[in-house]
Amino acid sequence: MCLQKKTVKICQKGAGVKVKNVRLIVGILLIAVSVSTFIFWEVKGRELVFREDLVVAVKDIRSGEELTRENLGVVSIDDDDVIAGAVAGEAIDALVGKTARQYIPQGAQLNKAFVAEEGDLVISGDESIFAIKGKMIDMVSSSLRRGDRVKIYGNSGKEELGEFTVAFVKDSSDREVKNLESLKNDEPVDREDSNYKISSVEIICTSQEYAKIIDYVTVSDSGLTIVQVF
Repeated sequence: MCLQKKTVKICQKGAGVKVKNVRLIVGILLIAVSVSTFIFWEVKGRELVFREDLVVAVKDIRSGEELTRENLGVVSIDDDDVIAGAVAGEAIDALVGKTARQYIPQGAQLNKAFVAEEGDLVISGDESIFAIKGKMIDMVSSSLRRGDRVKIYGNSGKEELGEFTVAFVKDSSDREVKNLESLKNDEPVDREDSNYKISSVEIICTSQEYAKIIDYVTVSDSGLTIVQVF
């Protein structure tokens, strides 16, 4: 009888030890899971919840420079640091091939307003707007308008002086020459009517390019031929 009681006590004690061991193991596992969860949250979870993948400039981009895979990249950024109008990372391919409307410093997020749309006039860092006055012009098409591409020739069209974008087309009172509102199709060949007569043309170019034009007119004492590029 005594032996049986001792055996029962030993069994109960052994069972108690096993329960304590199981509790210890479960406790250790819970601590390990908690620590792993915390580490995952700090390393990856916070990024997944509170960060966004956005397009940024990976190097300085000048105004007028083409956007490429070499000067653009995708970076994960904290929600608190996201600027208004920021471009999502998955839209990077839609930006490639477009032109920067302004200077974009390295590391800056891309905003849609920083990117020129079709028809926008973009002036790069070393360019400005220069006027070709009426007295310098021998021939220019009456259909010339802002945003057109032109080639400028001297010597009655025999000597090419450069290709440029037209910033403004002005009349003798310095008013911009535009199509009449009734003209819906803006193809040059369909520009039959305008509000004023062309007197001068302002182009986007560098000071060196403009100096070349002025030198030609001064030395040759002859006018320029301005031809639209289609």
